[in-house]
Amino acid sequence: MPNVDRQTILSFSEKLDLFLSPKGQLFLLGLLIEDCEEISAKFEKRGWMIVKSRCREEWLGLRLTHPSRQ
Repeated sequence: MPNVDRQTILSFSEKLDLFLSPKGQLFLLGLLIEDCEEISAKFEKRGWMIVKSRCREEWLGLRLTHPSRQ
């Protein structure tokens, strides 16, 4: 999901695991670094694990996986 605003990502966070294939991963790209803590906390609360994060200037990308899909 590239370049979707924080509020949209947070509102869809409860539904995204329904669309993930078995052994699938979720990539959230083009996030503002300032939104990282809130977005990470929301996904971790729902059981997602951050596999990798990458920063460049003010931008952040996250790769996540969900244990129920392993």
